[in-house]
Amino acid sequence: MRDFLKSASEILAEDGEIHVALCEKQGGTTCSSMVEWRQSWMAVEFAAECGLLLLDVSPFLVSGFCFLYKKDLFLARLIFCLQ
Repeated sequence: MRDFLKSASEILAEDGEIHVALCEKQGGTTCSSMVEWRQSWMAVEFAAECGLLLLDVSPFLVSGFCFLYKKDLFLARLIFCLQ
């Protein structure tokens, strides 16, 4: 995650956004313990290290995307921009 966000932030336009889709608790924003947070992808922390700011967290709507997914899988969309 850190390497992806670093690379993306280096080529991101000033008003650009990076969208990341993660499963529930992978982003670390809804964790209820330090153990859960450390097991997450720590997206917000790594984004901050790269000068990015979390703008929004919302459910990821799979309509319009052509890929296989489990019906009960929860996905969240995290949107980051330059600070």
